[in-house]
Amino acid sequence: MDHAALVPIADLRYPEDLDRKIRVAGFCISYDENTAEVVLESERQRLLVDVSLCIEDRAVALPLRSKLLCIGTLERRVLSDTPASGPSSLQDHVTKDGTRVPTPMILHAIFFKQVDDLDLRAWIQAARTIRSAFK
Repeated sequence: MDHAALVPIADLRYPEDLDRKIRVAGFCISYDENTAEVVLESERQRLLVDVSLCIEDRAVALPLRSKLLCIGTLERRVLSDTPASGPSSLQDHVTKDGTRVPTPMILHAIFFKQVDDLDLRAWIQAARTIRSAFK
Protein backbone atom coordinates (compact mmCIF):
# COMPACT_ATOMS: atom_id res chain seq x y z
CA MET A 1 0.00 0.00 0.00
CA ASP A 2 1.31 3.44 -0.92
CA HIS A 3 1.56 5.96 1.84
CA ALA A 4 0.32 9.50 1.31
CA ALA A 5 3.19 11.94 1.76
CA LEU A 6 2.43 14.98 3.90
CA VAL A 7 2.98 18.01 1.67
CA PRO A 8 2.13 21.63 2.50
CA ILE A 9 0.24 23.22 -0.39
CA ALA A 10 2.94 25.89 -0.73
CA ASP A 11 5.57 23.15 -1.25
CA LEU A 12 3.84 21.44 -4.18
CA ARG A 13 5.97 21.47 -7.33
CA TYR A 14 4.82 21.08 -10.91
CA PRO A 15 5.50 18.67 -12.59
CA GLU A 16 7.64 16.87 -9.99
CA ASP A 17 4.72 16.05 -7.67
CA LEU A 18 2.30 14.82 -10.34
CA ASP A 19 0.94 11.28 -9.93
CA ARG A 20 1.91 11.15 -6.25
CA LYS A 21 -0.43 10.21 -3.44
CA ILE A 22 -0.32 13.12 -1.02
CA ARG A 23 -1.98 14.46 2.10
CA VAL A 24 -2.67 18.20 2.26
CA ALA A 25 -4.39 20.50 4.72
CA GLY A 26 -5.78 23.98 4.34
CA PHE A 27 -8.70 26.33 4.62
CA CYS A 28 -11.74 25.76 2.40
CA ILE A 29 -12.16 29.09 0.61
CA SER A 30 -14.57 27.88 -2.07
CA TYR A 31 -16.83 24.87 -2.61
CA ASP A 32 -18.91 24.15 -5.69
CA GLU A 33 -21.66 21.64 -4.87
CA ASN A 34 -22.34 21.00 -8.57
CA THR A 35 -18.80 19.89 -9.42
CA ALA A 36 -17.77 18.77 -5.90
CA GLU A 37 -14.62 20.89 -6.19
CA VAL A 38 -13.02 22.57 -3.22
CA VAL A 39 -10.37 25.27 -3.26
CA LEU A 40 -7.94 24.85 -0.37
CA GLU A 41 -5.66 27.67 0.73
CA SER A 42 -2.61 27.58 2.95
CA GLU A 43 0.26 30.06 3.20
CA ARG A 44 -1.33 32.14 0.40
CA GLN A 45 -1.16 29.21 -2.03
CA ARG A 46 -4.22 27.48 -3.45
CA LEU A 47 -5.02 23.98 -4.65
CA LEU A 48 -8.09 22.69 -6.44
CA VAL A 49 -9.43 19.46 -4.89
CA ASP A 50 -12.02 17.18 -6.47
CA VAL A 51 -13.93 15.48 -3.63
CA SER A 52 -16.56 13.80 -5.83
CA LEU A 53 -15.27 10.31 -4.97
CA CYS A 54 -15.75 11.03 -1.27
CA ILE A 55 -19.36 12.10 -1.22
CA GLU A 56 -22.55 10.30 -2.11
CA ASP A 57 -24.90 13.25 -1.84
CA ARG A 58 -23.80 16.47 -3.55
CA ALA A 59 -25.65 18.41 -0.85
CA VAL A 60 -22.67 18.22 1.52
CA ALA A 61 -22.18 21.55 3.26
CA LEU A 62 -18.60 22.72 3.68
CA PRO A 63 -18.46 25.99 5.58
CA LEU A 64 -16.06 28.55 4.18
CA ARG A 65 -12.85 28.93 6.20
CA SER A 66 -13.27 25.44 7.66
CA LYS A 67 -10.05 23.42 7.77
CA LEU A 68 -9.87 20.29 5.65
CA LEU A 69 -7.44 17.39 5.50
CA CYS A 70 -7.43 15.68 2.09
CA ILE A 71 -5.71 12.55 0.78
CA GLY A 72 -5.53 11.77 -2.91
CA THR A 73 -3.54 11.65 -6.11
CA LEU A 74 -2.18 14.85 -7.60
CA GLU A 75 -2.80 15.07 -11.33
CA ARG A 76 -2.44 17.55 -14.14
CA ARG A 77 -5.59 19.65 -14.47
CA VAL A 78 -6.95 19.67 -17.98
CA LEU A 79 -9.73 21.96 -19.09
CA SER A 80 -12.56 19.95 -20.59
CA ASP A 81 -12.86 22.09 -23.71
CA THR A 82 -9.17 22.12 -24.68
CA PRO A 83 -6.66 19.42 -25.55
CA ALA A 84 -4.32 18.34 -22.75
CA SER A 85 -1.26 19.49 -24.68
CA GLY A 86 -2.58 22.98 -25.39
CA PRO A 87 -1.26 25.99 -23.48
CA SER A 88 -4.76 26.86 -22.28
CA SER A 89 -4.81 23.65 -20.24
CA LEU A 90 -2.62 25.46 -17.71
CA GLN A 91 -4.82 28.53 -17.31
CA ASP A 92 -6.01 29.65 -13.90
CA HIS A 93 -9.10 27.89 -12.64
CA VAL A 94 -11.85 30.33 -11.65
CA THR A 95 -14.65 29.01 -9.46
CA LYS A 96 -18.27 30.11 -9.82
CA ASP A 97 -17.79 32.58 -6.96
CA GLY A 98 -14.76 34.14 -8.69
CA THR A 99 -12.01 32.48 -6.64
CA ARG A 100 -8.89 32.17 -8.80
CA VAL A 101 -6.65 29.09 -8.50
CA PRO A 102 -3.41 29.57 -10.46
CA THR A 103 -2.40 25.94 -10.67
CA PRO A 104 -1.96 23.32 -13.35
CA MET A 105 -2.71 20.61 -10.76
CA ILE A 106 -5.79 19.07 -9.16
CA LEU A 107 -5.96 16.68 -6.24
CA HIS A 108 -8.41 13.83 -6.82
CA ALA A 109 -9.30 13.09 -3.21
CA ILE A 110 -10.11 9.61 -1.97
CA PHE A 111 -10.62 10.93 1.56
CA PHE A 112 -11.30 14.29 3.15
CA LYS A 113 -12.28 15.37 6.62
CA GLN A 114 -13.19 18.63 8.27
CA VAL A 115 -10.59 19.21 11.00
CA ASP A 116 -11.28 22.63 12.48
CA ASP A 117 -9.28 21.81 15.62
CA LEU A 118 -6.11 21.17 13.56
CA ASP A 119 -3.20 23.52 14.27
CA LEU A 120 -2.34 24.19 10.63
CA ARG A 121 1.01 25.85 11.38
CA ALA A 122 2.13 22.86 13.46
CA TRP A 123 0.93 20.47 10.73
CA ILE A 124 2.91 22.36 8.08
CA GLN A 125 6.03 22.41 10.25
CA ALA A 126 5.73 18.67 10.96
CA ALA A 127 5.19 17.90 7.26
CA ARG A 128 8.33 19.84 6.32
CA THR A 129 10.35 18.19 9.08
CA ILE A 130 9.28 14.72 7.95
CA ARG A 131 9.91 15.53 4.29
CA SER A 132 13.40 16.89 4.96
CA ALA A 133 14.30 13.81 7.01
CA PHE A 134 13.69 11.57 3.99
CA LYS A 135 15.48 13.66 1.34
